[in-house]
Amino acid sequence: MIKSIGSRLALVAILIILLVPLVVFGVLGTESGTDWLIRQILRTENLGASVGKVEGTLLDRLVLTNVLYRSETEQVALDTFSFDWNALALLTGTLHVRTISATHMFVEKLGEPETPETATEFSVPAIPLKIQLDHLELLKLRYKDKETETLVERLQ
Repeated sequence: MIKSIGSRLALVAILIILLVPLVVFGVLGTESGTDWLIRQILRTENLGASVGKVEGTLLDRLVLTNVLYRSETEQVALDTFSFDWNALALLTGTLHVRTISATHMFVEKLGEPETPETATEFSVPAIPLKIQLDHLELLKLRYKDKETETLVERLQ
């Protein structure tokens, strides 16, 4: 009796160990799983952001259309944001991004941020990865604040 309970527990543990990667791959490696995860993050974290359409997966190439972000101090709108990377390169310690591109990006500064009296300086944490970016392209970038408006046709 005790032997059968122990073997059943071992079988359940093995099944859980095998199922977790399959579920993670099902979410990250499928278009519907990626769409669901991105929408859940945007909804639960209350980031002030929204996405119209999600194409692709988080494990390869991802294209977001009609991306909107708004805070008290800024507003950003993108027609299309594309991110193409090699997820397997992480196994060698490299974050290899093939392409990041954005089209029709509009950034508007709405106001100055309120700085708390005890503001601490931000520092980027050390990331134990080599970062490789092959191609960056911004098409039709428009920046606007209270005094100026700047248009960049192409930044590569």
